Amino acid sequence: MNFNFTVSTVLSALAATALLPACLSPARADETSAAFDQRLLTDTCVKRGDAEPKARIVACSELIRLAKLAAPEMALAYLNRAAAYKATGHQAEATADYAEALRRFDNLVDDNQPVAQIVYQRAVAYQALGQVDRALASYNEAIRLDPDNPVPLVDRATVLLRHKGQLIDAIRDFTRALVLAPNNVDALMGRGDAYGRNGDFALSMADLNRAIVLAPDNANAHVLRGLANARRGDSQSAATDYDAALVLDPRNMDALINRAALYSIAGQQDKALADLDAAIAIRPNEPLAFYNRGYVHFSRKQYEPAIADYSAAIDLDPTFATAYNNRCLTLVLAGRNLTEAMADCDKALSLTPNNVDVRNTRGLIYLKMGKPALAVVEYDAALKLDPKRALALYGRGLARIKMGDAAGGASDRTAAALLDDDVNEQFLMYGLDK
Repeated sequence: MNFNFTVSTVLSALAATALLPACLSPARADETSAAFDQRLLTDTCVKRGDAEPKARIVACSELIRLAKLAAPEMALAYLNRAAAYKATGHQAEATADYAEALRRFDNLVDDNQPVAQIVYQRAVAYQALGQVDRALASYNEAIRLDPDNPVPLVDRATVLLRHKGQLIDAIRDFTRALVLAPNNVDALMGRGDAYGRNGDFALSMADLNRAIVLAPDNANAHVLRGLANARRGDSQSAATDYDAALVLDPRNMDALINRAALYSIAGQQDKALADLDAAIAIRPNEPLAFYNRGYVHFSRKQYEPAIADYSAAIDLDPTFATAYNNRCLTLVLAGRNLTEAMADCDKALSLTPNNVDVRNTRGLIYLKMGKPALAVVEYDAALKLDPKRALALYGRGLARIKMGDAAGGASDRTAAALLDDDVNEQFLMYGLDK
């Protein structure tokens, strides 16, 4: 059972003001004011990438109501309002707008004469709606149509990194983007993240340090460097980065969730809960915040609140495999029905067939059910994936003893204790000590 870290993108805030020209007749002033207002709305809604999300929602909503934009800009208004809704935690509204934007982009794409920008914007809508393969196909087409544009390269790389786990392909795209635009902060951040996930920490830190030099006020750059520092075992520097991100953006969800993870690992559960409560208050539809809060409750043996939080995470993301696994184990420890628990483990296994933790949990349940032969099957599968997993060795040892193989069981338990001298205590917690 593990704490999860996260990273996403958040729009930055910037206010805009403007003055109307003086010395116009009342009629011309009204006409000019209306035109000027629409230009301001258009700038805020569809042109300025740094517009504050709430301001963007207002501007886009008014433009959509007026219905005076050309078809491509109207589709973009829905797309940008969707992103702003997502940034402010209004997921239902965001999903509806992304779907409407996609419908409009579909109508605009001419397969005989496709326009790169429209194809790219459709890819963004596909990605936001979770249609990853269609998003990749559209990004591929946008890049083919406009190979010198770094933006679709960065976005395709992000999909490859975060949804497909294709680190090398992602790094390739980020690098191509940086050849075209050496100071592209998003490409540096993405490639730095990819290098960090791949264990190339020197390259990761070089990219992320440069991103922060170029954009010192970018909170997400600090979050990503915090993740890289955490991955290379430097918790102190990671905490400093998350603190810096929260100074820049006190509502940064990723910084709050990741700092909470560091607090929890350090045994500072009260601080972890405070950060996670704050994160959930900011965005009550973020499944990872509930998942991690469930983990904190679990570590305190507060099983019912943990089950409630894991359930909330699953309701928000029905594909959240580790949440099913953790709820499965927590149901067992809370004394709930084992069949109910196994249903969660079955779901987790269907989502992640090669997950060692899921195999371990299933083995535990079969032991609790008095089915040691089935437990051995699960622990064998876990050990095939990770031969040095102490929990699986110890569990298999218990199962073998229950099947009458005392020597084999003792051998497994001894090997497990050499890997983790606390493994017996963990099984005592599960109510399985012999």
